Amino acid sequence: MTATQTGCDIDTAFAQISGSPLHYDSILSSNLGLQQALQLLSDRVKLTEAELNVLECFACGAGLRQIAASRQRSYTTIRNQFQAILEKTGCQSQTDLLRMLLGLSYLLTANACNSA
Repeated sequence: MTATQTGCDIDTAFAQISGSPLHYDSILSSNLGLQQALQLLSDRVKLTEAELNVLECFACGAGLRQIAASRQRSYTTIRNQFQAILEKTGCQSQTDLLRMLLGLSYLLTANACNSA
């Protein structure tokens, strides 16, 4: 899925995320917005399929050790994949990454509600 398919300019969306108050309860209740955000972020920074799967588990609240156990991979492998996600997205921490992901999801959900 591309930014034009969702009707959202990804550069504008990323610019709007920083410093804006987010309503996480509405974001988390909209799985569609989260799935769109994951896909847009993946397309934008060229995540591998494994990295996207790790990010999806993380976005749903799993820790790195839980992800490793559920994916039957070593903790070191998952940690390395997560580090690659942080580097590709330019995030400094798990908190920054989650803020970016949830912010993007919020904007996509709000955009969809405004278009309807």
